[in-house]
Amino acid sequence: MKNYMFAFHGGSMPDNDAAKANIMEKWAQWMEGLGKAIVDPGSILHVVKHVSPSGVSDTAIETPMTGYMIVTAADQSAALEMARTCPILENDGNVEVAQLVQP
Repeated sequence: MKNYMFAFHGGSMPDNDAAKANIMEKWAQWMEGLGKAIVDPGSILHVVKHVSPSGVSDTAIETPMTGYMIVTAADQSAALEMARTCPILENDGNVEVAQLVQP
């Protein structure tokens, strides 16, 4: 088994409470479905900044990272299958899947 980082980019939170509750329930169900594959549930990211040789600024990336999660999977294909069912895909977001290098 290998570990993979799901880097969440973009996505939006609806304005009304019922829609927010709906998307949060979808996330809860998705994470429950992943079960023990979740190594680290990660976090939502806030106030993303970009550090470069010229200094610190607001993120220079077109769609900044908005959250992350670490999962374990047999291979990248299995990790990609997990990511394909992520609720962020329903809200104008995407998931970048990267294998972590094990020391």
